[in-house]
Amino acid sequence: MSKVTIRGKLASPENLRQLRFATARALTWTAQSAQAAVRSEFGSILHEPRQITLQSPKIIPAKKDNLTAKVFIKDDLAKGTAPAKYLRALEAGGPRVPKRFEKALIFARVLLPGEYATPHPKGPLVNDGPGVGGTYTKMLSQFKASRDPSQNETETSKKRKRKGKKFYPRFFRQGDVIFARHSAKRGDIVPMLNIVKGAPSYKQTLRFRETVRRTVEKDFQRLFEQSLRDAMRTRR
Repeated sequence: MSKVTIRGKLASPENLRQLRFATARALTWTAQSAQAAVRSEFGSILHEPRQITLQSPKIIPAKKDNLTAKVFIKDDLAKGTAPAKYLRALEAGGPRVPKRFEKALIFARVLLPGEYATPHPKGPLVNDGPGVGGTYTKMLSQFKASRDPSQNETETSKKRKRKGKKFYPRFFRQGDVIFARHSAKRGDIVPMLNIVKGAPSYKQTLRFRETVRRTVEKDFQRLFEQSLRDAMRTRR
């Protein structure tokens, strides 16, 4: 923790108002700089991260009456798994919590309690790129695993798909693997997910807090001095 004491002319009531404004702005600028540094870290360390992951570092700006700026990872999401839930395991290391789609597959009895699903190394889900989220949505729909009944595939919709061209892919579990069948040809199946017992364990690969701390040490003093000069020059 750092302590700053204001003395002399700068401590006058008029200047203190400007000082609070300058401090709040410098804190916000520093938080924005840390946010950019964390996003850059995600892009360089994570393998083909989705935009939702790259954009997950957020900030809460400081205000004159609350001289605190916050940098955090988005921890709520309307659909899918919030980035904070899976990034936290990559920062701290150790076992991860079940993802939302895994809980849904347990709800549909595709997985047993205590089982987890990880991308098969020879399947398309191993690279977390565009289209991956849609694949999981289709999978949950076919397994009738969605909590929203309107999202689950019905027998009527299955019959309609059989008549058209959108019947494939079809997902099914065999042993400890979930496969996707892409055509009626025998053997035209692709492994999608491995089923494992017990939570997958991650090694520490991210240094979110360390990146923020380094940015504060590197940038805050300079940004504060710049903000204070601007505030004193434009005071009324």
